[in-house]
Amino acid sequence: GSQPSIMANLLLGALESSGFAPSLDRCAACGKQAPPGRAGRFDPLRGVICTDCAGETGLILKGAVRDALIRARDQAPLEASAERAIASGLRIMCGFAQEQIGKELRSWGLLSHVLRRLEADASP
Repeated sequence: GSQPSIMANLLLGALESSGFAPSLDRCAACGKQAPPGRAGRFDPLRGVICTDCAGETGLILKGAVRDALIRARDQAPLEASAERAIASGLRIMCGFAQEQIGKELRSWGLLSHVLRRLEADASP
C-alpha cells in the first residue's frame, strides 16, 4: 500500500486497540449504517454521525475519503486515485486522535505538512 494508506491503517489500528476508534461506517449516535460512497457529518469526538442525529453540525466527510479510510482500516487495496482521499482522511484522523487524547501531537506540524504535500501531489 501507499505511505498514507499504511499510516492510516496504523493510526486507526492504534485507536481501535485503545478503544478510541471513530465510527466510520455507522452513525456513532444511533448505529444506522452509513451508505458507502456517501458524504456524511463527522463529529471530532465520535466519528460519523447521520444527518438525523447531527442535523447541520459537524465537519463534512466526503464519501471518497470515508471509503478510503475504511479500506485502509481493513487493509484492503486502494487504487492510486484514492491517494488524495486517504491523505485527507489521515489529516482528519490525526485531528480525531488529538481530540481523544486532549492535546496536540508533537509531530502534528510535520505530519500535517507531509499530508498537505501528498494531497497536492495527488491532485489532477
